[in-house]
Amino acid sequence: PYYSIGKVLIDRGEVKREDMSMQAIREWAKGTASGGS
Repeated sequence: PYYSIGKVLIDRGEVKREDMSMQAIREWAKGTASGGS
């Protein structure tokens, strides 16, 4: 099944709903790519 990465990040509390954007996803991915959070 398809899961929207934005919805998953919101549901997990990684990104606030009002802050969700493609830029926010990119920033989150940059932070997790090196093992950070």
